Parts: sequence; C-alpha cells; structure tokens
Amino acid sequence: MSIFVGRGTELAYLNGRLKDVQSSGTGRLLSIRGRRRVGKSRLVAHWCDAVGAQYVFFEASRAPRADELRLFADAVLKSNVQSASSFLGVAFDTWESALSLLIRDATPDKPMIVVLDEFPYLFNHTPHIDATIQTVWDRLIDGKAPVLLMLVGSDLHMMEMLTQYDRPLYGRADEMRVQPLSPAEIAHMTGLSGAAALDAYLTCGGFPALAERWQPGEDMWSYLERELTATSALLVNGERMLTAEFPSTASPRLILDAIGHGEMTFTNISRAAGINQAGTHESLKMLLEKQVIGVMRPMGAVAGSSNLTRYFVADSYLRFWLYFLQRYFSEIERGRPDIALEAIRAAWTSYRGTAIEPIVRASVERLVLGTSLKNARYVGSYWTRTNQPQVDLVGAKFPDSSKNKRVELVGSIKWRDNGVFDRSDFGVLQRDGTQVPGFDGSTALIGVSRMGFASDLPLALALGPDDLITAWQ
Repeated sequence: MSIFVGRGTELAYLNGRLKDVQSSGTGRLLSIRGRRRVGKSRLVAHWCDAVGAQYVFFEASRAPRADELRLFADAVLKSNVQSASSFLGVAFDTWESALSLLIRDATPDKPMIVVLDEFPYLFNHTPHIDATIQTVWDRLIDGKAPVLLMLVGSDLHMMEMLTQYDRPLYGRADEMRVQPLSPAEIAHMTGLSGAAALDAYLTCGGFPALAERWQPGEDMWSYLERELTATSALLVNGERMLTAEFPSTASPRLILDAIGHGEMTFTNISRAAGINQAGTHESLKMLLEKQVIGVMRPMGAVAGSSNLTRYFVADSYLRFWLYFLQRYFSEIERGRPDIALEAIRAAWTSYRGTAIEPIVRASVERLVLGTSLKNARYVGSYWTRTNQPQVDLVGAKFPDSSKNKRVELVGSIKWRDNGVFDRSDFGVLQRDGTQVPGFDGSTALIGVSRMGFASDLPLALALGPDDLITAWQ
C-alpha cells in the first residue's frame, strides 16, 4: 500500500520548483509546514530520492549549535553531493560557513537540494537562524546558485511566522502546506467505503503512517484488535506528537487533556485542568496558535456571546488518542489491550456522534458548492447557553455572524447505529431551525444520516456516508 496516496499535488509542486531551479540556474527557497507525523519528512525524502538530483537531508534535533553543525556535516558526508568530501574533518562555527561550503559546487546541470527538516528546532540554540538563512540566500543563492533550499517544520505557528512581513525571510520563500489526508484518501488507503471509511478516519485521522497499517477492507474493530499494542504507531504517535510540543505537566498539555476528554467550555476546561483563568487563557491561545485545537461560536445572523465559545481537538486521530488511548495507555503497555478495547466499544457510539460533526460540517461546505445552496460557504452550528435549541448545521455566506442577514441552511445529523432519519427527526429540525437567527422562509432544511432516511421527507439535501466521502474526491 502506497503511503503517497493523495500526495500527487505536493509531488507535482516540488517537481515544479526543481524545474524552476534547473531552467533559471538560480535558487528557490521553500517553506514546508504540516502537522507533526503527517508525513512531510517521508514525502520530501521520497521525492529527493526519486528526482535523482544531488541532495542533503538534515533533521535538526534541538542539540546545541556545535552539535547540530557536526550532525549536519555528517549528513553531508552520507549524501550524494559532489562536495561531500570537503566536509571530512571540518568543524564549523556557524551555519553560514557550513552552508556556504556545501552549495559552492551546485551547477545548472547538477542543481542541489538542501533540506533542513524540523527547522524550528534550530531556534533553540541559534535564535536568529532565519537571519542567517537570509544572509546565505541573499549573498550566495538568490540569482546566483541553482539550489533548492527547503525549510521543513511541524510547529505551524513558527513556520507561518517565518515568512511574515517583519521576519528576515519575508518575500523570499514560497510556501507549501502538507495537509492530513482527506476522508476520501483514507477510504482509498483502507479499501473501505461509506460509514466504515469514516470510522477509519475518526480512528487514524489523515495520517498515512496509521492508515497504511489497515488491512484492505477490514473493519475498525479488527484494526484495533491488532494495533492496540505498546509499540504500535496508533499508540505511540499521539504521545510523540504531544511530547514534542508540550511537557506532560505543562499547562497547555493539561488544558488539551481536558478538551480531549470532552470539555468544551472555558469554565469547564479550566476546572477540569485545575488551572486558573489567566493560565487557561494563555494555554488556549498557545494551542490555537499551534492549531492543535479549534474554536467554534454559534453560527447565525446575530453574533453569539463570547461565553458561548466552544473548543475542540482539531485532529480526528489526536481526539481519539486523547479520549481513549491515553486513558488506557498503562493497560495496553502491560498486555491488557482487551480493557481498552472494551472501553472503546462501550463508548464508541456516543463518542462517534460528536466526533463526526466537524467532518460533516466540512463535507457539507464542499458539497453545496455546485448546488442552489452555494451561498452557504461557511457551515457551523447553533446553540444557546442552555443548549435549547441546538442545531447541528447552520450554513451562511460569511463566517462572521454579524455580517449575515440570513442563514442559507439549517440541518440535523443523526449518526446512530440503528434507525433512519425519520419524520420525528425532521419535525425537531423544523422546530429548532426556525429559532436560529437569520432563518426565513427560504432557508433550506438538510439532513445527514448514517442509516438513511424515511421516504418523502421534504429535505433540500439528504446526505449519507457515501455522500460525505464523495465531497472530498
């Protein structure tokens, strides 16, 4: 099973940047970012091997600068670049000197690729590394040397900051983001369709390294029975992702744990984490900057009060890991995965009903583009302080509720194991939907159901699992 399913766009983009270097004889600087464990490094390394150019792939490690430079020299010595031997026995004092020596032999017929992976780690002991890269770029590469310099990183906030207007690399770098695979791509990798494919997505998210462990066509329970081991990627990837970003006792990690266990409001999150309001504010800000969590506010023509804000774990796999696997880590490590599996079985239907909602909202946004509901460009939810009413889907033209004079659609999600979306469900949608600010006589009613629909329901759209998968194709 190929781990590069769905990566055609990224591979084509990298090919294009290398062709730019080859045709112009001058350098290109590329910033590549994506969530940790999403497959950036494997993608770039595979591409470097495939294109046949001379290249160096170096992964930073948070080591002191002298050690990082020594490791960089070792990476050059193990590479296929022509100038590799000139690094033998050389101790570098600066990144400028190491990079300057490396790129001197790049020629138009033999361009060079230089990959600095986990680039944000270099800031630990070289705070102005981006300024150094700017100096090397301006003095030696831009308009002078056929070098494709690639800066790769998982800290999304820091990687985005690299190219902002007040940073040294502003205006110099192209940017590429490696996204998690879509539900349709996970369906392709796992050989599943419909509801089973969405179960797989709720379990492993869009992470290729997890999906490639799926035996073609097997259901989620068979996958979990095999993968709930102390050494499986399903178990250890979540811990590695979080350990790389947050110490286990740090406030952001405690806040994330509270959200992962189902708390959604500021007050409940703060109470569950045992952190005061000021600490909770700072931790939520950090988690939002790193795009580990997302934030929702009621969607409607009237902006919701700030105390109606809800938070959720942004990634399906990490949400599953925090809710289930972290809780039963010790049981799995001591050889009792059956305890974890039993807990997942007992809570799965309830958990899935909530976890599927962000995927449904994103899918509906895509599905309505070619329909009469195309003005529903942003799909959220609506709720009040008492959750009466609570409407699963609300679509409007603008993300800022205060700009919407009306809502384009309201909808209900019924993701249960048994029973179709019936007239009773439709009646509740009619009743609650009319209470959404901006609802009028032309607002469409839509339904989303795992098990299908009763006949003759006057819904503008009736969507099932296969429709949600199709949205991503």
